[in-house]
Amino acid sequence: YYMLQADFGMNGRNSQIRPLDPLLSEYESEYQYLFKCIMDICRESSQSSGMERYYGIPNIARRVLESFLAFKQPHINDTQSLYKKLEAIKFEEAKKWRILRFLDVNSHSDHIGEPEHDISILSETPAVLTDLLAMIKSEASNHYEGMCKKLGLTP
Repeated sequence: YYMLQADFGMNGRNSQIRPLDPLLSEYESEYQYLFKCIMDICRESSQSSGMERYYGIPNIARRVLESFLAFKQPHINDTQSLYKKLEAIKFEEAKKWRILRFLDVNSHSDHIGEPEHDISILSETPAVLTDLLAMIKSEASNHYEGMCKKLGLTP
């Protein structure tokens, strides 16, 4: 497979035919790719990854959670809060709200450097992601195992 890659240079716009980017050939959806990113972070958590590695992960985790809940709770309108959708999930309450609080604090911020925001909370990323994956597995074990199989991962 190939793709058309457009470049903007000094001579204007140019296009070239290139091999298909692995992101497009290895994953059938954004959800699969983002699920794999979360699995990778959880698997490397025993190593000493710096917090810089975790900086964009809350946004990825939020996308996965939103997609999963849209699939799992289709009867709850999209305009309703993530809280309402998460409320309908049967999982350990403390962990559900820890996930939600972590994502609310660390993703989709509309400005940088809130004085009360403690960036060291990012060190909790692997633990929160482990809880998120456990919730997905608890709610939809066939889905979780199927994703692991599709991505070549051990559940």
